[in-house]
Amino acid sequence: MKRIILWSIAALLSLQTVVARPRLSLPEGVFYYQPAASVFGGEATWINPAALGRYNVSGFQLMGDYLDGNVVKSWGTVVYRQRMATAYRRVDNPGGTDFQEYIFALGMPLGKRMQFGGSYRYFDKGPGIYNNRHLWNIGFSGITGTAFRWG
Repeated sequence: MKRIILWSIAALLSLQTVVARPRLSLPEGVFYYQPAASVFGGEATWINPAALGRYNVSGFQLMGDYLDGNVVKSWGTVVYRQRMATAYRRVDNPGGTDFQEYIFALGMPLGKRMQFGGSYRYFDKGPGIYNNRHLWNIGFSGITGTAFRWG
């Protein structure tokens, strides 16, 4: 009985540490922002992977930025096919280590009006808490009977 109580207390304490973690904001740059409900194509890889389940298309994107007279200091690429995608981006960080991020995403339809998707992000290099960081993302999106989408 003591063992069950100790394991229960340990589980509750570990649950509290998971719940108490602050939200990690992702670095901006290269991949532009779109609302999660209206994203489609390769952009779904980093915004809402569920949208990959809506469109069964193939493509490749290479993106770079122009900032303060510098061309392509930050850049990224994404390849997507058959509702799967792989992306990489390098974001210039003038104050320290540059961000290097890899994303693997997958989407699937759940009927005609709903999609489910997930992605795995890995920051190979980055400043502070971003260095060697693993992140998971789960998303849903759908369309109502009208022109409205949710995600």
